[in-house]
Amino acid sequence: MIRVARTFAACLTAGSLLLAGVAADAKSRVTPEEALAKKLEGRVAGAPVNCIYLPRVTQTRVYDDTAIAYESGGTIWVNRPQSGASLLDDDDIMLTTP
Repeated sequence: MIRVARTFAACLTAGSLLLAGVAADAKSRVTPEEALAKKLEGRVAGAPVNCIYLPRVTQTRVYDDTAIAYESGGTIWVNRPQSGASLLDDDDIMLTTP
């Protein structure tokens, strides 16, 4: 009987730790909109442009359902598509044709 009680107590402890880990993970998730805001924090928006020179872009990042950010030096261009933003997924590979 004591062995069963100890096993039960050990299972409860393990289950509690597992649930605590899941809760902590759920709290630490950042939405794509929050991630983009953090990336742009402290920056001032410039004038909109119709096109950027892709060979100078050093990094491209897709923010799920939100936007595409292109980096070149100290400049970040953000494209928030009016149509199709809901299809943006950071797991997809984006191909561009200059």
